[in-house]
Amino acid sequence: MGNPKNSPSFSGARIEFRDAADNTPALIWMAGEDGLCSWFNRGWLEFTGRTMEQEFGNGWVEGVHPQDLQNCFDQYTEHFNARDSFLLEYRLRRSDGQYRWILDSGTPVFDPQGTFLGYNGVCFDIHERKESENAHNKKLHHLWECEKKRARNKENQLLEILNSLALGKDDDTGCHIIRTQAYVKALANRLQSTGHYLDQLTDRDVDNLFRTAPLHDVGKMAIPDHILKKPGKLTEEEWQVMQTHASLGAEILSTAKLKYGDKGGDNLLNTAIDIASGHHEKWDGTGYPQGLKGQDIPLVARIMAVADVYDALVCVRPYKKAWAHEQAVEEIINLKGSAFDPLIVEAFILEQDLFKEILDEHHDA
Repeated sequence: MGNPKNSPSFSGARIEFRDAADNTPALIWMAGEDGLCSWFNRGWLEFTGRTMEQEFGNGWVEGVHPQDLQNCFDQYTEHFNARDSFLLEYRLRRSDGQYRWILDSGTPVFDPQGTFLGYNGVCFDIHERKESENAHNKKLHHLWECEKKRARNKENQLLEILNSLALGKDDDTGCHIIRTQAYVKALANRLQSTGHYLDQLTDRDVDNLFRTAPLHDVGKMAIPDHILKKPGKLTEEEWQVMQTHASLGAEILSTAKLKYGDKGGDNLLNTAIDIASGHHEKWDGTGYPQGLKGQDIPLVARIMAVADVYDALVCVRPYKKAWAHEQAVEEIINLKGSAFDPLIVEAFILEQDLFKEILDEHHDA
């Protein structure tokens, strides 16, 4: 290994810097224009317990903690290529084998003509400060997790209450709620697997949809039984009242949100509101209560719309007989692009056998 003092990368100013740096307790290094380290002061070598020859070039990286090495290398390369100053925090192995956090400050060096010569770096041991900071962050993280857990428990209690109210108005045995909950999850999972709406269907989004699906008809608790359970066709006036259940459901859930909040970060009540208010909207804009069209209808409501209509078709209602599964599938397909989002209908076609299994397993008594 040649004498770095004779290297072209060492100007007179850098030699003076090196000589002064060798007498300071700080950890100091120098690198040439090729990015390779060409000198370390006595403080660095005493800290690492390694020789100058071992640290030359990229040898020093052997002492960097494995978890910090890639980020350290990436940051150094990025700033070196841009000739920028940098600050890095990483763990460096001390001579006793302990890793210590250090703050590494690198500064580009140029000669009077502006020629880039390399970098000078100064490092300080910040281990105690970093450990204290990490302990504080862990405490904050623990407190945040406890708060989220408390908020989720509160939300779960609220969902149980609202679900009980919705179940009280469900048709017959309540299996409609169980089935539609399973249907929407099947559709959401299929959309995920086929790469559709991935930005709106994270795993958390799918879980929220599954958990709040039972609330899609919560507004029916405000609809009189003589309308809700009428055995024959509704009059125009009765139909107008029946249609209000979507907006009433959204109002009920919005009131719950204002009172109890949605502090768990899971967005549960917002999902529930979107489903309740939008599951009778139609893709072509002819639905209710707002006449929303296409993707202006929340995705969760568009998914619920397919599940809800399928279940209504295949089950007995006070005003109709049950359709066969095959007839219901054909009807859903016929409504593709008019009542329903075409992509969700495609997912439904792929999941139709699972829909039949769910129907058979949770049939009304």
